[in-house]
Amino acid sequence: MISISVEELPLSYKIRFPYQKEAVERIKTIPGRQFRKDLGNCWLIPKTSQRALERFIDWAQDKEALKEIQRPYVDPASVYPTRSKGEKPWKHQMAAFQYLWNRQASLLELKPGSGKSKIFVDYCLNHPDVRRVLILCPKSFVQGWQAQFEKHGGAPVMCACLDDMAGTVVQRVQVGLRVMADAQRRNMRAVVVVNYDVCWREAEVVQVHKQQDSSQTGFFYEVHVPDEPYFVELFGAEKYATWDTRAKTWIVRAEGQKSIQEARAYWKQQTSKDGSAYGMADFLLDAQFDVVGYDEVQRLRGAQTNVSKFAHRLGASISVRIGLSGTPFPETPLDSFGVCRALDASLFGTSFVRFRSQYAQMGGYGNYKVLNHINQHELRAKIDTLRFTMEPEGYELPPEQDVTIPLVLPEKVQRLYRTLETELYAKVATGEIYLANAAVAFGKLQQVCSGYIVVEDSDTAEKKLTALHTRKADALADLFDSIPLTQSIVVICRFHYDLAQIHKIAKVAGRESAEVSGRSGRPHAHIDGGVWIGPETVLAVQANSGVEGLDLTRAHIMCYYSYGLELGKYTQSRARIRRAGQKEPCTYYHLVIQGGIDKKIRVLLDKKQHVLQGLLKEGGVTN
Repeated sequence: MISISVEELPLSYKIRFPYQKEAVERIKTIPGRQFRKDLGNCWLIPKTSQRALERFIDWAQDKEALKEIQRPYVDPASVYPTRSKGEKPWKHQMAAFQYLWNRQASLLELKPGSGKSKIFVDYCLNHPDVRRVLILCPKSFVQGWQAQFEKHGGAPVMCACLDDMAGTVVQRVQVGLRVMADAQRRNMRAVVVVNYDVCWREAEVVQVHKQQDSSQTGFFYEVHVPDEPYFVELFGAEKYATWDTRAKTWIVRAEGQKSIQEARAYWKQQTSKDGSAYGMADFLLDAQFDVVGYDEVQRLRGAQTNVSKFAHRLGASISVRIGLSGTPFPETPLDSFGVCRALDASLFGTSFVRFRSQYAQMGGYGNYKVLNHINQHELRAKIDTLRFTMEPEGYELPPEQDVTIPLVLPEKVQRLYRTLETELYAKVATGEIYLANAAVAFGKLQQVCSGYIVVEDSDTAEKKLTALHTRKADALADLFDSIPLTQSIVVICRFHYDLAQIHKIAKVAGRESAEVSGRSGRPHAHIDGGVWIGPETVLAVQANSGVEGLDLTRAHIMCYYSYGLELGKYTQSRARIRRAGQKEPCTYYHLVIQGGIDKKIRVLLDKKQHVLQGLLKEGGVTN
């Protein structure tokens, strides 16, 4: 046992204990902890990390210290979502609602269509400590969350959906600030919904780099500034400053330091909370939310991605963190690090290298290849301290079947494909192509299978798209002809060219079409509350941007025109039509070029293997 002294402060706990190396290493994993020498060699732990502190004190076996910090406990059996409307909660929804009540970090792992949104809405509107709610989710479902609160919520809320419709990132921040201020004035709950792609973006900064001049006796400054009229006026009037058109930066001589100071002072004011350039990341970190919900939390699994790192920072400032997903760790057990770091960083710590060494056996060149996963029982036991999972009552899905439509490339295109494939795998073998750039390299083979290739003109360096064949287009046209015009169908693809082909084929077939993708200025689908309701009967969905969080059960037929390269996205895409509410048997058609990369990807997906690693392994690489 380690004797621990606990003193409660307004926003944190002051912790003291006799020095012990293991204890110090453990307390360093608590989000937001600070060692304060000026306060008498103590640790300050924010109250947002109270659950992690409880786990630390429990490890130290000091029961008296634990009593000092434990939150008032409410019997979960005594709570019920009274501020709710619609149908009575299902048994698994009620169990999940009660599970969340006293917890700071939770992971709801429930099947698609089992009502995770309703559980989260009920928690936010019924818990007395929740007034400000933040939801991070995929771009396609930002607007859908407002509909979920309208559908399930029994109390009024003010909702700010900060997607493209709210303007630029800076404009979205201003919308969020206004909504939160209005909600506070009207004594209502505020709900802010932001997509993962922009939540981590910070305000631009004034960058200054000191350089020696050509004489080596003096110096000048390279000043990079945001695109603002103020800076043009400021430096344009400065006789010691000139504009470098090529580098797109201001060159300021040593005598012009005063203008640099003015630029920094102005921009500091603009990026403050009351300024016009307040950043999204700063807004979310400063807003003092009571709860954050990570919808499709598997988006945080990449430990080195900007969004995963930001979610970890965000978790240290918000007391309650809830992850929602049907497949939180879609590819490997190591996916759990980024997800759990956002929910409770004390579970596995903040070092991915240390985590990987504990749960994976590494080898190969540079010791970067995962040879085997180890200590999996311990890994699952730790995750289960956060995870709620339960088979939904009466959750019976209709039968499914996969139908492969085999296709053969024209002979001329086959020769081109073999040449490209030979060159590609030669580069794989020599190490020119590896995991980081494999998606682009293998994408060229997928493009040939789809029916086109991008060629660069040797004289002008201009890139031109060249059509090669129509094998997949013809097969999709035949499929459309075999399905009644009133029957809806979802077509999954990877490339913009594929999307254009799908629209073209649908038009010829007399069908109205729309898409879910990252492209702007296109016929986007009519989605209300995450549910496809538009008049179109063909929905083209881009594999990397539209396969999460949507209810497409009005269709029971899905066709894979081309595959994405992520197992998790593939699994999610299948669940868009086969989920709660689907009454018809589901059929999945696969347009597969025989002897091409399509078939290799399909085999890896069916085996639930990592696609890029599998393709590289075939090329003879070992990392």
